[in-house]
Amino acid sequence: LQAALADALGLRFQLESMPYEATSWRVSDMTMGEIETAFARRGMQFDVLGDMLSGSSIPGQLINVMLGLISIGDSLSGGAVSDGVKLVLIELLGTPGVLDMTDRQFGPGFQEVIIVERNTVPIVDLANLIAEEPDVESVAILYGAAHMPDLEAQLLGAGHGYRVAEERWDEAIEVDLATSPLTEGDRKSIRRSIRLALAKIKREARLAAEAQKQSETD
Repeated sequence: LQAALADALGLRFQLESMPYEATSWRVSDMTMGEIETAFARRGMQFDVLGDMLSGSSIPGQLINVMLGLISIGDSLSGGAVSDGVKLVLIELLGTPGVLDMTDRQFGPGFQEVIIVERNTVPIVDLANLIAEEPDVESVAILYGAAHMPDLEAQLLGAGHGYRVAEERWDEAIEVDLATSPLTEGDRKSIRRSIRLALAKIKREARLAAEAQKQSETD
């Protein structure tokens, strides 16, 4: 699903862009089975999310169909459809607190597995590499932006004397508003819709928490 989204928007998907076949590259992550087990320990099911990301579930299949229509919409609108989707992603991913909503959607502990437990794998692999492969002079650990705060904390606490030397942000998705066919009204509508959707999720989560608390009291 992620690869299909990247193709539809003219972006590059990590798994298809990084040179994983190179001898100097190593995959350092939890397996799907390990993630599923970690979810199960917390009373969560990975099947729904996994099936959606793979595109095998009905929602995933519907999203794939919709992604296939983006190119058709772009041909009729001069690129407004893909620009609109990119703007949604930029606004959504750039909104503080969005990651916290994943715990509300998938259950408490979602971030603990997807971020913290997965981050621990390269930290352990790095410690083993330092101990067992002294000829390796430099190591780069590549991960998404959401992983960075916890990954930084784990690196600084790993006991190897690391310190923060530089912080740099690179553009992942961009929309040139000066040349985009999206109007100012379109952009305002997209932003308003996102705010309303996020407010609804927060409200539903609050009501669910209050109901849970009330049931425990009763």
